[in-house]
Amino acid sequence: MERDDNMRRHPGTPYTMRVVFGIFMIIFYVAIGVLILAGVLNFYGDWEWLRWVAGIILVAYGIWRGYRQFASRDND
Repeated sequence: MERDDNMRRHPGTPYTMRVVFGIFMIIFYVAIGVLILAGVLNFYGDWEWLRWVAGIILVAYGIWRGYRQFASRDND
């Protein structure tokens, strides 16, 4: 019964694959943000501000995705 309800709400995408992809994307966004903040991708001169802005935005978005991923699991 629970599986039928899940398929009606999200047809075509298995629940497990959505969870795995969501966790992968959380790790990806946070890792890229940390790498940018750590200076692995060097931005010189006038573009130094881009490193800080992009790094902070990516880490914050990864944390937000993590919150949404795990907060909505209880509702499914």
